Amino acid sequence: MKSFRDFAPNCAWSISAAVLLVGAGTFSLAAKGELPAWIHNIEAKTDVERAFFRAMQLPYGEVLFRRPPAETRPALGDLIQQQPASADLYSLRALEDERQLDFTAAERDWKSYAEKAPNKAAAEQDLADFYHRRLRPQDEIATLRIIGDSPAPSSEKLTPTNQQTSWGAFERILAVIQAQGLPKESTIATYRAWIARYPKEEQLYVRFLEYLVAQKEFDAANQLIAAYQKQFPNDEIFPVKARALVEYKQSSIRQGLAVYEKSFQPLWQPDLVKGYFDLLAQTQGLREFLDAARAALNKNPDDLNATARVFYYYQQQGKLDAAEQAITSLRLHKEAANSAWTAQELYTCGRLLEDIHSYPEAARYYFALYNSKGTPDAQEHALTRLTDMLLTSPESAIRLGSGELSIYKDIATLDQGPGYFNGILSLILNTTSPNRAYPEEEQRAFSYFHRSRGAELLALLDKSLPNAAGRPELHVKLLEFYSSTGQSEALLLGGKEFLALFPKSRDRTRVALLMADADARLEKPQDEFAIYDAILKELADEADKIPLGSRVADTGNFSGPQGYQRFQQAANQDTEGEAGGEEPEGSPARGQVPSSAFQVGRTPETQETGPRSAEYSRVLERYLARLVQLKEFPQALGVLRREIDHNPDDPGLYERLAMFLQQNNLSQEEEEVYRRAFARFSDPSWYSKLARLYLRYRRYSTLEQLTKDAVKQFDGSVLQTYFASVGGSTPAMSVRLNQFANARFPHNLYFVRNLLQAYHSKPTYDQAAWVALIRQHWFEDPGLRGQYFEYLSANRQLEQELSSLRRSAPTTDGAGWPDFVKKNPAAATELADAEIWRSHFEEGAPVLKGLAEAYPAEQELDRTASSVFRSLAYFDPAKTAVAVHIEENLLAGNPGNTEILGRIGDIYADRDLLQQAAPYWERIPKVAPGQPDGYLEAATIYWDYFDFSNALRLMDEGRRKLGNPTLYGYEEGAIYETQKDYARAVREYADAAVASDMPPAEADWTTGNSPALGRLLELARRPKLRDLVSDTTEKLAVDSHYAMPAVNLRIRVLEAANEGPQMAAFLGAALDHAETIERASQIELIAQQRSLEGVRQKALEKQAALATDPVTRIQLLYALVRFYESKRDFAAAQRNIEALYQANPKILGVVRSTVDFYWRVKLYPQAIAVLRQAAKDAYPQLSTQFTF
Repeated sequence: MKSFRDFAPNCAWSISAAVLLVGAGTFSLAAKGELPAWIHNIEAKTDVERAFFRAMQLPYGEVLFRRPPAETRPALGDLIQQQPASADLYSLRALEDERQLDFTAAERDWKSYAEKAPNKAAAEQDLADFYHRRLRPQDEIATLRIIGDSPAPSSEKLTPTNQQTSWGAFERILAVIQAQGLPKESTIATYRAWIARYPKEEQLYVRFLEYLVAQKEFDAANQLIAAYQKQFPNDEIFPVKARALVEYKQSSIRQGLAVYEKSFQPLWQPDLVKGYFDLLAQTQGLREFLDAARAALNKNPDDLNATARVFYYYQQQGKLDAAEQAITSLRLHKEAANSAWTAQELYTCGRLLEDIHSYPEAARYYFALYNSKGTPDAQEHALTRLTDMLLTSPESAIRLGSGELSIYKDIATLDQGPGYFNGILSLILNTTSPNRAYPEEEQRAFSYFHRSRGAELLALLDKSLPNAAGRPELHVKLLEFYSSTGQSEALLLGGKEFLALFPKSRDRTRVALLMADADARLEKPQDEFAIYDAILKELADEADKIPLGSRVADTGNFSGPQGYQRFQQAANQDTEGEAGGEEPEGSPARGQVPSSAFQVGRTPETQETGPRSAEYSRVLERYLARLVQLKEFPQALGVLRREIDHNPDDPGLYERLAMFLQQNNLSQEEEEVYRRAFARFSDPSWYSKLARLYLRYRRYSTLEQLTKDAVKQFDGSVLQTYFASVGGSTPAMSVRLNQFANARFPHNLYFVRNLLQAYHSKPTYDQAAWVALIRQHWFEDPGLRGQYFEYLSANRQLEQELSSLRRSAPTTDGAGWPDFVKKNPAAATELADAEIWRSHFEEGAPVLKGLAEAYPAEQELDRTASSVFRSLAYFDPAKTAVAVHIEENLLAGNPGNTEILGRIGDIYADRDLLQQAAPYWERIPKVAPGQPDGYLEAATIYWDYFDFSNALRLMDEGRRKLGNPTLYGYEEGAIYETQKDYARAVREYADAAVASDMPPAEADWTTGNSPALGRLLELARRPKLRDLVSDTTEKLAVDSHYAMPAVNLRIRVLEAANEGPQMAAFLGAALDHAETIERASQIELIAQQRSLEGVRQKALEKQAALATDPVTRIQLLYALVRFYESKRDFAAAQRNIEALYQANPKILGVVRSTVDFYWRVKLYPQAIAVLRQAAKDAYPQLSTQFTF
């Protein structure tokens, strides 16, 4: 270790600290915490209670006081010998082993518990918790892997995947890996095991891919993409986006764009098309893309891929006419060249035209596709798409082509023989032949394609292609048409056929409800109800006869299973926030990628709520609503009862029936439902619901008996929630019920506090009962302890009790106290607490020391003892070792508690023993070396003792370990500033400000500032440091080649220092180094908001110079023209206008803008000249636009 500087907190601080430490209020409130959670719910007069408690004598009589772990462990061992199959006894002894600091025995008992417990996963979690407390991450991970690799138990059959125990084990493994800073190979292995356990979960592949990309494991990322494709062969989106993301992160955004270019398909998913064109726009490649597609078409006019590219180019810009023209141009060229169509070309063109709602043109291609011989599924695709258009777009006047009737003749001549195609033509032409319809079509007054014809076409599809995949969906659309037009009979007939033909369709419920609507319209309620019954049965069977489930029932009032979870709270009580406080290792990176083209993630995981089968719930509610509407209340009640008979294990149905009964004031039947429910289910919330029913009707005697039954059946933690949720009973009955619960669970302080409050309330005031009760429990809770000593003091009984206690206590400060504590811990506790309560710390110290030895891992007790000895050490240095020893016992019980490590170091530091303190402070970052908090916590301690070199050393170590060179920038800057090293301080502040999520300079810079930025701006306002801050931030901007975060910081500093004149020069230099339109545009916005017009002009000129897309460049130059006009610089505006016109004399938009400009500045002859020239250059039909 480095030597510490020879200065420590001054003497005045030490004395004041001592006074604070020995304040009476401190110890009266936190002398000893209440009993551990698993002790609360031990039943009275049981073997377990006798193992944990024994009768001890106090001045006023006997009390049941908790034994020290040295006594409980042998007692539990005897019970285990008597009941070797009882797993819970092993867990209780393991907890006591830990509290006696025998961790070898504790591990042995936890393993025995895991072997014998019926709930293996829960027991293994408790074992993992033990390893977590012991800071044994490898053992913890190995135990969690056992849970993760285990198949889901039968109890989780209905549990959503991301809420299963195995899933949670893998999540926790990642958290441990991150907290401990384990190598990335551990994370990779965990993800692979996780995916092997849940191969069908797409979100795992997404998370793993993002982690691999963040870690630059690109080969592994590509292997993962290949595995994903093998697992999900029909997913077209993820592989493209994933490969693009890998290429983007590995090299550049253009390489990511190349993936899209290489993977392009004419019938891409819309998400891929949007991502592709977003990237093209960002890289200014749109015009280049269009030019390349047109060049490909010039080389090969039949190139469908190039045609689709042109189509999408215009579609994404909303120019649907131009998009359609791209397909039309392909068709015209093929017709002119007499080039044959392939089936895929016809289908592709039809789908593209459908996407832009050009249904008449799409129909042309589907008809031709039907008649093609290219692929065996051509007719299926053609009929399916035609029928779908007819059913979904009946308002469109769908014709065979562009409206020219010759297309009928063309298509008809394509059919070389009899077949279904002529049937289609006859159907479309209203059973007339094409030749007879030819003259009539010229009127264009009749819409040939509509839903009724779609129905006939669907019948043709059913007959000719019964295996077509799209038939179910088309039938549903036809039935919806029947429903919307009130054709009930047709709907019922079609619905019955649908249910018979498609037994596995996901739209069966949808169709059944349409049929039920039809029956309702026809006033056939029995037929309607029969449909509801049938579909409810079908949906219930699909949901394993639990269609609603517990998520729809109000079961949140009670804790979960009464088994292992009562130990779980204790096992985790000292580790809160350590494993799950941070984002798990391998979670998606926070940084945003530049485009949705690289966003491979799906919708975030959510906790599922509501009924298990939403369709079942919807049908049931509709069924009940119809019966209520018809005032058939008995039948509605019968429906619910019948559904319970069909699905007896569904708690949601019981809840729904009870709600219906409550709404209709049928209390007797409602009571019967609740009793059936808690007879069938273990969930104690049914008792609470029945209790509230009794309260509503003031059936207090029945409620009292129900509560007694609940007390007999459930454990203390469940009863606490029951009592809290019921409430509202009479005061006298409340006392009786709490007395009954207290008799069974005498150590559960919830019932104790209820009774104490009742005994001091007017309706049930009973001082004698209050005294008797608090005498039995004051030592179990700090609040009760304070009340008890206040009572003794107020009644002048405190000295009397102390005198009685002293008669049996040792008379010296020697070795007699341990024996006294061992013989009667209750008496020792009262003696120590009373002395501390009276602020007689010297007298209470030896008793506390003995108690701390007997209970070496009791947090509040031992903390009180160490605080007393720490305070006394200011007058007796030998007490320091005692205080440290007590805290070391606490640390042994919980080595991951950094607060204890810091406290031990502080105890040594109180006496300037900094070398002895340092090892404890150095251990703080090692508790969770993969998280930043530990390094900062330890560095802050060194900082408090003015040991700046060690503080900086630890923060630098954290930076290296976590791979973040700007971490703790504000803190390091503050240390350097304290040391008057302003240059390094400013650099730290500046680096941290640039790395933070600082708002851009064009935003409101008074909000969202990081501490480092705020401090840097404060220094920039100081005359002595202004130049240093200015030079540092300018150098930072120059070194980063004027990256926007550095530019934003520099602008903030200049504004804070009121250096406006320098801002224009700086932004000008930044523009000189701008290499993208985006950066020049950001600088323009900064200049505009600060009225730096010269910079804004230069920024517009820079953007125009950087633009490679001709359209973008023209737009930017016109923006520059508007800028010149706003500044009354008409000469510069005219130069740019004329340059644009000379370069693009035949673009209509350029011509109009040129004429408009000349007209605004009153240069009429020039405007007329432009119009005349345009009239000469234009097509004859357009020339009239330029003459008047």
